[in-house]
Amino acid sequence: MRKKKGFTLAEVLITLSIIGVVAAMTTPSLVGGYQKAKVGPSIRKFMSTLENANEYLLADKESNTISGAVGSNSTEYLTELQKYVEGSIDDKKMNGFTPKPKYFSGTEDIADIEIPVYSLKAGDAFAISLTTPDKTNVNGSYKGKVGRIYYDINGFNIKPNKVGRDIFVLALDNAGSVIPEGGSAYNKAYGSAGGDEGEASTSEAWVGTCDETKVTDGMNCAGSIADNDWKVIYRF
Repeated sequence: MRKKKGFTLAEVLITLSIIGVVAAMTTPSLVGGYQKAKVGPSIRKFMSTLENANEYLLADKESNTISGAVGSNSTEYLTELQKYVEGSIDDKKMNGFTPKPKYFSGTEDIADIEIPVYSLKAGDAFAISLTTPDKTNVNGSYKGKVGRIYYDINGFNIKPNKVGRDIFVLALDNAGSVIPEGGSAYNKAYGSAGGDEGEASTSEAWVGTCDETKVTDGMNCAGSIADNDWKVIYRF
């Protein structure tokens, strides 16, 4: 009678143990790689969505500026936005989530974060603070920075809630454009007083603050990503 071949219980347990160790070692890097790959496309999609909504807003309000359409009222802006973007105003302010949004290092909460949040249908969200338009050093077709946007690719109710990791900072121009802060587009819009569009007086702020060597200011990381073919080049 021929003896059947097979694995012993000990061999099966050893194999499963090896698989478990390999999975434990590789899963964090796979997850991190997925998160990094998700960042650029998410920011680009959000920017396009918001700029399209701003076009409709300005047309309906018969205005050529955001401030002319809604003044400096952030909540009014988000209320109007519900007509053009699927989502809703959250019942919490930006500082009402746990963990509270922090800087890249995670050691300090972001200042001035009691601003309204708009949760998008896809699960991402953004908070916005509108101000009186800053017309200083405005170039070309831009009309001045009228607001700062904190965009969270996975929503403010999900960790890590850190600028440069899942929160990215963008500027809202009074003409309706959305511009990653710290990058060449921001420099192009606001780089030099009286200069021609495309001529900036200083280098991009992300250089030396959010690049391959270090991250000292996550507020500039959106500009870094935009300028590097929408890829995360810094240690994530």
